[in-house]
Amino acid sequence: IINGSVKLTKATSYTEVFAPNGELTSWTDSETTYVYDEGGHLIDATGFRDTTSYTYDEEGNVVEKQTTHTDIDYIIKGGQALVSSTHTTGTIERLNEETGQLEKFATIDRTETYTYTFVAGTYKQATRTVTSTTTYEETDDEGKHLYDSQSYTIAYEYNEGGCLIGASYTEGTRESYTFVEGVGYTTLEFTLNLSESYIKVENGVIR
Repeated sequence: IINGSVKLTKATSYTEVFAPNGELTSWTDSETTYVYDEGGHLIDATGFRDTTSYTYDEEGNVVEKQTTHTDIDYIIKGGQALVSSTHTTGTIERLNEETGQLEKFATIDRTETYTYTFVAGTYKQATRTVTSTTTYEETDDEGKHLYDSQSYTIAYEYNEGGCLIGASYTEGTRESYTFVEGVGYTTLEFTLNLSESYIKVENGVIR
C-alpha cells in the first residue's frame, strides 16, 4: 500500500504448452517488478522471461532443445509500463544420432527495441527494431565460428481510432559467415530490399 492505494509490485507467471499427443513443447517462467514514488506513481519497471522449448521426432525423442533468458526493460508513459527493449540470450541443442545425446549446436543473442506513438488516447507501438546473431559451434579451419546475423525494423500504421491497419519493413541487413561449395568459408553480406515489403494485417492483427 502506497499513499493509501494498493499497488502491484510484482507479477509472476508460469505456463506450459503441450502438443495434442501430450508432449511438452515449451514452458515459460516470467516476472515483472514495478517501482513507485512516494505519491504512488509508477516510475520504473523491469522483468525477465525464461523459456525452454522442445522439438520431437516421430518416435517421441527430443531432437532439439532451445533455452533462452530474456531481460526486459520498460519505459513509463502515461502511467503505463511499456516495453522499451528486450535482450535475449540462449542455446540450441540438437540430438547427436551417434551418441544419442543432445549437444550444443548454437548460441543465440537477440535485441529488440521499441518506440511508441500516441493514438486515440493511448500509446501504440510505432516501430520494432530487431538485431539478432546465431553463432554455431561449427568452426572453420582456423577455429572461427560460423554465424548468421540480421537486423531489420518494422513500422506500424494505425487509423484515427487506434486500430492497426498496416505494418511494413523499413530497412534490413544480413551477414553470414558460412561454407560455400567451391568457394570455402566466406562472409556473405546482404542489404535486404524490404522498403516495399508489406505485412498483411486483418482486423487489427498481423497475419
